Amino acid sequence: MAPELGVVLDPGSSPGAWRRVREQAERAVDAGAASVWLPEAGDPVPVLAALSQLVDVRLGMAGVAVGRRPLTVLAKELAGLDVISHGRLEVAVGGGPGSSADPADVAEVLDVLGGLMAGGPFDYSGRLASARGARCLPPSTQRPHPPLWIAGSSQALVELAAARADGWLAAGDYGDSDRLAVLTRHFDAACGRAGRDPADVRRGVLTPAPWDRLTAETERWAESGVSLVLVAPGR
Repeated sequence: MAPELGVVLDPGSSPGAWRRVREQAERAVDAGAASVWLPEAGDPVPVLAALSQLVDVRLGMAGVAVGRRPLTVLAKELAGLDVISHGRLEVAVGGGPGSSADPADVAEVLDVLGGLMAGGPFDYSGRLASARGARCLPPSTQRPHPPLWIAGSSQALVELAAARADGWLAAGDYGDSDRLAVLTRHFDAACGRAGRDPADVRRGVLTPAPWDRLTAETERWAESGVSLVLVAPGR
């Protein structure tokens, strides 16, 4: 089965940013995209909320970074966005190529976002966040929470995704399908060590590949079990 196509939109910073994003989203959907995403940098939640009323595809927040904003606040915003969009939200944690995020911090992001979006009461004590009896009302529509992906290709992040995440995004320009095949074999083995069936964890590619390269490459990626190709132009 061919992978789904998702597109990371570029909101820019000009006064016409909303019109730019809306037009990008509409073009992506017309071209067959199954999801549209915005980077966490900036203020994507209200923009994604507005897009949820204009396009009938899944919505994503990409590049959720450690320390950019309080995790408890972000969890509340994401739960609300999942409600507004009638359960269409997905979240990718990690900065992609060159990301130096500490896997322990990424694990904490998963803990806090997943735990709070479920509604609570939620108790937690960590380096990045703490909570005692915290509740998130309303909780996310998707149960127990929207899918949480990890984006990254380091050994530590692949191992973490295999053990903890709902999906793994191999980040990079994988025109070399052999390299992706090696990574996915490592991912499958890591799932086994974590006691998980690899088929239960979605896998995708986060790539800057231009649109005109995707048809040929996605066929090869599908052989490695890729179910989502997330295109981030200009990465």
